[in-house]
This record gives sequence, C-alpha cells and structure tokens, in this order.
Amino acid sequence: MRKNLVQLAVSILFMFVTSNTVNAQWVKTSGPTGGGYISALAVSGAGDIFAGTHSGGVYLSTNNGTSWTAVNSGLTNINVYSLAISGNNIFAGTDSGGVFLSTNNGTIWNAVDSGLKGHQTACIAVNGDNIFAGNDIGVYLSTNNGTSWNAVDTNVAAVSFAVSGNNIFVGTFGFVYLSTNNGSSWTEVRSGLTNPLINSLAIVGSNIFAGISYGGVCRSSNNGTSWTAISSGLPTGTTVLSFAVSDTNIFAGTPSGVYLSTKNGTHWTAFYQGLPVIKTVYCLAVSSGNIFAGTYSEGVWRRPLSEMTSIINPKLQQGILKQVDFKLNSHDPSDQNISIEFFLTHSDQVIIKIYNLSGNEIVSFVSKYIESGSHTVFWNTRNIVKGCYIARIQAGANTYVKKIQIFR
Repeated sequence: MRKNLVQLAVSILFMFVTSNTVNAQWVKTSGPTGGGYISALAVSGAGDIFAGTHSGGVYLSTNNGTSWTAVNSGLTNINVYSLAISGNNIFAGTDSGGVFLSTNNGTIWNAVDSGLKGHQTACIAVNGDNIFAGNDIGVYLSTNNGTSWNAVDTNVAAVSFAVSGNNIFVGTFGFVYLSTNNGSSWTEVRSGLTNPLINSLAIVGSNIFAGISYGGVCRSSNNGTSWTAISSGLPTGTTVLSFAVSDTNIFAGTPSGVYLSTKNGTHWTAFYQGLPVIKTVYCLAVSSGNIFAGTYSEGVWRRPLSEMTSIINPKLQQGILKQVDFKLNSHDPSDQNISIEFFLTHSDQVIIKIYNLSGNEIVSFVSKYIESGSHTVFWNTRNIVKGCYIARIQAGANTYVKKIQIFR
C-alpha cells in the first residue's frame, strides 16, 4: 500500500525566501520587442500599461504584460522619452518631435506642440488642467490640453517632475527647482544635494526624493529647503534613474537593478534576482499588485509587490498572516488526497497551484473570485512522484506558500 506522509511547514514561506521557491524573482513579460530600451512606463485608470521605447514608439498591454501591441498611428517620431496620463488623455514626449496626444488609448496620436521649442521632451507632468513639459532648454506649460504651450522657464535642462498640490518640482541637469505658482516663478532648492544631475523625483507623504547621477538618493522633508543623502544599501556612487511609489514603499531603478525602501529611504534593499545580465532599469510603474521595470534592450519585467515588501516589512507580514489561514492536511496515512484549507477574511480573487522545486506547475486547482469564509480543495497524489513540492495560494495581491513532502 502506498502511503503519503505530509510534512507541514512550520510557518508560511514567502516566495522570495529561497531560490527553489516559485516566482521568487523577476519575470520577463512578452515585450515590447524591437524598441531598444524602455524609456517610460505609465498606467491608465483602467490598468492598461503603456511603454515608451527609444526607437519603437509606444506599446500597450491590456493584460499585465502578457502581450504588447505597438500603438503608433500618427506618431511621427518613435523615439519616446516620456509618458503621462490624465483621464482619457495620454501624452507622449519625443526626441525632436515635441509632444503627442492620444484620447483613445493610443489608437491615434496627434501632435500637440504649438509653442514648444527645444528637443527631447524628457518629462511630462499633469497637475489638474495644467500640463507641464520639460525638455533640454526649459519648462513649458499648457492649460488647454496641449493645444498650445508657453515657456515658463528657459534656463534649465528639465529631466523630471514631481507634483504635490501647488508645489511643482523639476529635476534638471543643474539641481532642483520649485514653483508654488504654477510655473510663473521658480526657486532653486539645492542645499545638501550630492550632485547637480537630477534624473528622477518622487513624493511620498511630506518627503521628496531625488534620484541623482553618481549620488544615490537625497530626501527633503521641508519642500526642498534642505536635502539629506539617504543611500544606505545602495552601491557607492550609484546613479538612480527612476522611482515608483506604492503606498509608503518607494522603489528605485538603477544600472544595477531595483532597490526598495520601506522606511522613507533610511535603508535600501536590492531586488535584482532574475533580471537580465545588463540590469539597467530606466523606468518603473506599479499596477494590479505588480511592479514593472523597463530595462535596457530586454523589454519590461514584472514582479509581485508582495514578494518584495513583505520580506523587509515585518508589520506588513504580520498583517498578511492574519488575513489568510492556510493549512495542509492528510486525514489518513493511506489517503492519497491532501486537503488544502484556507479561510478568507474578505472576498478576493484566489489562485491555488502546486509546483515542483524546478518551478514547473504540477496542477492548478482554483483561479476565480471566492467569497469570504472557509474553503477546502483536494489534491490527489496517486500519480505524483515522491519528493518536495510547493503549494501556493494567491489571494488578491498577496502570495503564500507551504512545502509538502511526499514519501512513497
């Protein structure tokens, strides 16, 4: 008689704990292809992901990166450096081609560059009805959805924007500037910055973060009046190219991959496992419980937020453990059915699968929306080879795993 002895894991193991667990690293999406490096990512309110590429125009994914489609009709310049979304309006900043606007999810693009001068629109920001565009000679403002633009500063090479209420920050190749009056005037805010070359800006609560060439990250808690270097955990002298924010978590894209801080930048943790050999991450975006990274010549990569945030955020981990009760049981030594029992505190999309240690899917039990309460599914192991397996349950954006040891 064949018997199953099920060894239950002592605690819930998250997918990133060991290289043998499933999906414990970045996964390459299906594209975009043929577009050089990924220079910009933006997510619409409907969850559609747009990718701007260096030489392939704009690509669209409506299924979390499972597939990408080029959406370039009307786009006369396919070197896209920046993207911004405001409701149904999608703006694309290009190299030497000004700004383009699509009002139908990228199906058609129209040039909206009247009044714009300069080249390489490196950044675009939306603040209510005001659209800001930054290029190699300055900052421009449109109050009519891009129909016309007016110069509000032509003394800087603008690279990045961050907007908080009436405060508009612009990162340049000459420190950071702040406007509190819609761009009518600008004040240099540079005290404490480690380098004048500012690649990226982000705002989390009352903190402004600056990603700097060869200078890591600096943070200001007083609207830019002063800055403090916060690069613990980052490679010495690293260049920070991009940021993405999810709740209080801030992600940084660098030439050596992605780093995460859950403590306002006090410390950064590397998450580059699975990224290509050339790990340069030009842009980041968060959508549907995942973070997306645009890379150099290797397309867009994806990873669940829960894999990254829980391991360095004990409070979040404890909160997750309270949300889902996940058990494995074999009711009788001769029973070839293993029950997978779980309890949901609230209704959610649930996926349950079994994997071997090579990461190959063995069986999929559930993939549907499930109401709150207690639930049980059964795994018949009659034809399963002895060894160690991984049971994985995904509830919403959260992922949990347990080991199953089967002996014959």
